Amino acid sequence: VDPESNIVARAGLVGLGGTHTLLGTEKKTGKDAYKVQTVPALNWYYSKVVTWVDVKSMLPIERDYFDPAGMLWKVETIDSVTVADGAPVAIGVTMKDVQTKTQTTLAVTGVKFDVELPDALFDPMNLPNAIASPVFAGVE
Repeated sequence: VDPESNIVARAGLVGLGGTHTLLGTEKKTGKDAYKVQTVPALNWYYSKVVTWVDVKSMLPIERDYFDPAGMLWKVETIDSVTVADGAPVAIGVTMKDVQTKTQTTLAVTGVKFDVELPDALFDPMNLPNAIASPVFAGVE
């Protein structure tokens, strides 16, 4: 993992920063994968994160998050990926909270980049009505 690009840390929604260590290569979901451990610079939220990256595609397959006590907390799996404007995008992601035995699944049906969005769309007073914006015409 190139620490300058921070690819593994940026693949999720939480910027991890910290120290990345390649732990080796393993089979994960039937694929050869690099096993990378990240110890965040600020570990009040996660003590460490272990990411499996597909050797062929260099895309993350799974990421395991450990709580501050070092116990497995969440397992994030990238279920499906598409290419939009030449960039791979996770369109199916499942996050399981193994401690509370709950899960959330994100299913994206369309992705567009470099779309002009009006600033008013993000005005907190307008957020309850944001879906009515013409920007979302045709979005299901």
